[in-house]
Amino acid sequence: MIPENRLVIDSQLNMTIETPGEWVVPVYQSAAVKNVIVISESSEAKYEIVSIGYPYWLTYNISHMEEDEYYLHNMQYDLEFAHSPSNNRVRPLGDSSLRHFEENGLDPNGITKPEFVAFVKQHLKNNYPDRFNEKVESRFLYIFGIIAFLFLIGGIIFIKRQKRSMNG
Repeated sequence: MIPENRLVIDSQLNMTIETPGEWVVPVYQSAAVKNVIVISESSEAKYEIVSIGYPYWLTYNISHMEEDEYYLHNMQYDLEFAHSPSNNRVRPLGDSSLRHFEENGLDPNGITKPEFVAFVKQHLKNNYPDRFNEKVESRFLYIFGIIAFLFLIGGIIFIKRQKRSMNG
């Protein structure tokens, strides 16, 4: 059983790893890996099947993970990795993640966790710029500008009324 972990990424590019208490288990037939199931432990201390079936390339890669690695993924952004806490290394699993590593000149055998965090942030900024825009637009400036404009208009109206009452 290989522990499954989810890479959760918020709109500010903060990353956390959630452990949902699920495991990825390769299914073999005639000594060949055929599929993967995801299981979790229920409240009665029994295992339940959560899902069945992964693409073959992912099934194959999961079945060849090292003993100390766990499966780390973010399905929303098509990111799948093997993480080895004892070696502090993260390596790509599957074609998409491998291609992203190669495009960025990263070692497909693994990178350190700080390099991984930098890679994911840069990858998301480049590929999803409308979701991860680092320019923080301050609404305070807009609100302050509107208030200043309203005071200016109010002041002009007040001065015109004062002049009329003095003349009239």
